[in-house]
This record gives sequence, structure tokens and C-alpha cells, in this order.
Amino acid sequence: MKKRMRIASLVLFGLALAGCVPSWNSFYKAKDLVFDQQLVGDWRPVQANENSRESWAFTKSGDKLYRLQQTDEEGRKAVFETALFKFNNQLFIDLYLTKLEGEGLKVNAWAAVALVPAHLLFRVEQLTPSLKLAAMNPDWIRNHLKQHPDSIAHRVVSNGDIILSANTSDLQEFLLSHMGDKEFFGDAMEMKTK
Repeated sequence: MKKRMRIASLVLFGLALAGCVPSWNSFYKAKDLVFDQQLVGDWRPVQANENSRESWAFTKSGDKLYRLQQTDEEGRKAVFETALFKFNNQLFIDLYLTKLEGEGLKVNAWAAVALVPAHLLFRVEQLTPSLKLAAMNPDWIRNHLKQHPDSIAHRVVSNGDIILSANTSDLQEFLLSHMGDKEFFGDAMEMKTK
């Protein structure tokens, strides 16, 4: 029981740290998948200091999927199944944790978010010459659901963070309704290839 509590605390800490809104279901359907070779590579955040070990290494995995090995600032690693998909003429990335590496309960911050287990959504603002990704804004989601609690199936965890529990069709309908809202996605992080 104590281990479960620690893992739950770690997940909640990861949610706050990464600033993501996890979903139990994917944000894409098979027909939405696309493959773009430009995503393949080893990317490093532009804002990272020179001592940071953070990197996002995308490799091809199957016909239209990617494998992402994400290394955080402290060198902890996690592997995600990654889907690049196009929805309403906009590119998105859906991450789903498949493996984490770390000692004890000290895991990669992005992996901690996905321990739910969950899918994480990023809007792809740009693929070249740098990669710009923006995560769904948890503050926007939280505020929206306070005003419109029936707009999308979700669960509220003990500290007020949201986990989306809707099926993929409902997630896409919600995304379509709000992806044009100014604060629906947070600020984009920019990465360049090493």
C-alpha cells in the first residue's frame, strides 16, 4: 500500500512538473496516423543549459509509429510509443509510456506523468528547422471543467489534477471544439537536432 501511495504521489508530482493532461485513451484513430521522416532524430531543448542531459530521440518503429527515448535533465530515461497524427489539418503527437529506466521510484519526469497509464498530447507547431511542441494546458482544462463538468469524461485526482477518461471519438470531438481556444495548449517548447 505504501508503494502505491508513493507511486501515486510520483504521478501527481510528474503531472505538475510536466504540465500535461493525461488521457486513458489515445487521441488518434488508425486513419489519422502519418509518418514524417523529419521527426526522426535526436532533439535537444533550445532552452536547456549546457549541463542538461535532456534529449528526445525519435526513431521509426513500424509503418507509421515512432519510438521516443526521452532523457530528462538528470539523465533518467523513458521510452514511449509515439504516434504522429493529423487531425483537422493540424499535426499532433500522442505519447504512451512503454518502458522506464531509473532507480527505485526516481523515474523520468515525463514517464511519471504516464504511469497512470496514459496518453499525452502535444500539438506540433513546427517540424523544421526546429521542433516545436505544445502540451495541453492543465490550467485551461481544470478551469473549463469547473464551468462545464459534463463537456468531457474525466476524473479528478486528490490534488485537483485531471485525467481524461473519454473514448477516442469523444476526445477528438473535444479537441476539435477547443483546439482554436487561445490557452488550450501551453507555450511551445523548442528543440533542435544535436
